[in-house]
Amino acid sequence: MTRAAKQSRFRKKGSGIFDMTRMTKKQALRQGGVSTSPDQTQAFGREIGRLAKAPLVIALSGPLGAGKTTLVKGIAQGMGIPAEDVQSPSFVLIREYAGPRQWLYHADCYRLAGANVMVSLGLEEYINPRGILVIEWPRRGMRQLTEEYLEIRLSVAGRSTRKITLRAWGSRATALTAGLAGQHHLG
Repeated sequence: MTRAAKQSRFRKKGSGIFDMTRMTKKQALRQGGVSTSPDQTQAFGREIGRLAKAPLVIALSGPLGAGKTTLVKGIAQGMGIPAEDVQSPSFVLIREYAGPRQWLYHADCYRLAGANVMVSLGLEEYINPRGILVIEWPRRGMRQLTEEYLEIRLSVAGRSTRKITLRAWGSRATALTAGLAGQHHLG
């Protein structure tokens, strides 16, 4: 199979989710993708939620307005939780959502000083076989909380364009990124 044929095999033509025209599957696992709209960011989140298996921690970082909560709404949808139920936990630290097969725990650590505070507040109790813990603004020190997590970074690349970078720490997160690449949603 030619390189061009391999690359187009990983691109879902017409879906607009992620463009893999210049990346191989191995590069996508390492680098992530580009979203050109909030709908695409949410669709990518749906795939994460559909494929995620507890226990899993997702460390979600990016500047204000990058689409972190939009991505979490998609994760919720993929887990069978209505997106409209998801709100930013900015003022309550953590929100809990019951899905049909597992829970979604959505934490916002913007106001916390670091991993020591995350541990002292008991966030490690949310790392359990019942659910997925998504931490916005994880700061440094995630490894004090857990050694296995999926790091997702959103960066603003234009008015509605976001670069999404994935980095897997541990076998569960690695399996999830491999599943995402196999589903044609990275680019």
